[in-house]
Amino acid sequence: MTVQSTEKFTRYQLRRTFFPWKFREVIDEVLEFGKRYGVEEVIWKIDTEEVAHALPTLERIAGYLPALKESRQRLGAAGIAMSINPWVTQGMRDAGWDLRGTFPDFEWITDITGEQAKSQACPAGPAWQKWLMDAYNMYASTGPKVLWLEDDFRVHRHRPVTVACF
Repeated sequence: MTVQSTEKFTRYQLRRTFFPWKFREVIDEVLEFGKRYGVEEVIWKIDTEEVAHALPTLERIAGYLPALKESRQRLGAAGIAMSINPWVTQGMRDAGWDLRGTFPDFEWITDITGEQAKSQACPAGPAWQKWLMDAYNMYASTGPKVLWLEDDFRVHRHRPVTVACF
């Protein structure tokens, strides 16, 4: 006997950078591309390296929400799911940023030698944990299919820190 499965094992997902200053134009492009090539899900990458502001404030994230909600509605009307991948959850490297004044209650990644990052939060810090929960609650309020946790959520290789948290 031959058993045939009708279950689909592939999903065509498009990862696209979120550009808040020209978001409607990008939605239009994504919709056109998605319809033409059978994209089933668009994953908006938020604050990617090229346009990142390091850890975004909750006020900045609040400014993204109307466009994300609009994208979910417009993509959904075309049968395309919307997901969100916040590019920054903890911080990847200092890259010249110093966020200690922006987030004065955060603890910052520190390695065994005492080297401390200036823009990368320690995941054990209560203030960062609250920020992460608030940020993800805000993103979740837009109704994404999937809300990704970015790969900078780790305790190694956060230049200038090598192994953290101590």
